[in-house]
Amino acid sequence: MQVSVTTTEGLERQMKVAVPAEQIDNEVLSRLRKIGKTTRIKGFRQGKAPIKILQRDYGTAVRDEVVGDIIQSSFIEALAQESIKPAGRPRIDDKAFEPGQELTYTAVFEVYPSLDDVKFEGFELETVTSDISDAEVDDVIDRMREQRKDWQKVERAAENGDRVVIDFVGTIDGEKFLGGEAEGYPLQLGAGTMLTGFEEPIIGAKAGDEIDVNITFPEEYNDENLAGKDAHFAVTLKQVEGGVIPELDANFVERMGVEDGSVDTLRKEVRENMQRELDAAVRTQLKQQVFDSLAAANQFDVPKTMIEAEIDSIMQRARESAARQGKSPTIERESLRDEAERRVRLGIILNEIVLKNELKVSQKELREFIVAETASYENPEEAVKMMLSDKERMEGIEPLVLENKVIDLIIDKSTVNSKTASFDEVMGR
Repeated sequence: MQVSVTTTEGLERQMKVAVPAEQIDNEVLSRLRKIGKTTRIKGFRQGKAPIKILQRDYGTAVRDEVVGDIIQSSFIEALAQESIKPAGRPRIDDKAFEPGQELTYTAVFEVYPSLDDVKFEGFELETVTSDISDAEVDDVIDRMREQRKDWQKVERAAENGDRVVIDFVGTIDGEKFLGGEAEGYPLQLGAGTMLTGFEEPIIGAKAGDEIDVNITFPEEYNDENLAGKDAHFAVTLKQVEGGVIPELDANFVERMGVEDGSVDTLRKEVRENMQRELDAAVRTQLKQQVFDSLAAANQFDVPKTMIEAEIDSIMQRARESAARQGKSPTIERESLRDEAERRVRLGIILNEIVLKNELKVSQKELREFIVAETASYENPEEAVKMMLSDKERMEGIEPLVLENKVIDLIIDKSTVNSKTASFDEVMGR
């Protein structure tokens, strides 16, 4: 097999390959003989058909199959022969083959960038220290109480924050539409669960009032039959309910899953959950700084095929997320290019750091990661056992643990300054 490689532009390579005719012919003959052993051909006993008959009936299809397989195998062999690490699948151009002649083709592909000197030391990073105060714990508990209001019927006009019970019938151009009608529908005003413009006319109305609501469906609405259209809703307000915030007592504590009903126990659990959230947020912010520093310090050409594949991956996740919410994705492919290139660049850098520092993940480290991840579960021990026994899930966890090891290595070799901030500041509230 003859191989020649030329650089066209950046990371792109053209590899011309020539495979001897004898190799093709021998493989075709081998496969035809194999077919002849099991195929029944009229006029011949099974396994006794002459090779010329097999060539007549199956020769073209078998030869096409062999050529396809040999292009694939010879490409892999040529890469090994030339010590080339490709990024993505090749494009096969100029394929030429005639029976009795050599097979030639040109494979066009990008190579994985070779990084001789990955910069990952000496960065200036900033971390946050924060002590969770009693007042911050009280704020969280107050929000929990607010979210668990007891609703009681009131004889007054509806106010923002109230819950109302309504009947409604929606029409477009005087015609009802699917999903536009409901009876006894509970709606909390101000929660933002309805389309813009639906709730405002209800505020100030009383039980028994009939209200006209006019809205316009968004252009990106998930139902294309409704997207961008004007709709009218005839709404009947059946009942107005005011929210009563529950007392911080044993009954409320038990509703929160604290079996002993102790407010002190609830405070302790809330503080522990806040600390986990805080630690995770601080780690995420520090990790983001590491990634920013790595991307800025290591500039190199990134394979276009890998960028396109990453864009495909991001768009697929966006489609799946939108589908779960009953929406249509509105993301534009080109708007993802910079982020996709950044992700690919970081992936290459992290991989190089792993290889050059011979980083590996032990079973102990995997278990410690899982124990930390399941600490807030209702039954952490069972969760740990389940995850450890799930091979597919473990395969997804190992790269996360390895990435954490790289992050820790970089932090250890950087200057980390510290500043003080409150819990809400760290959490972006």
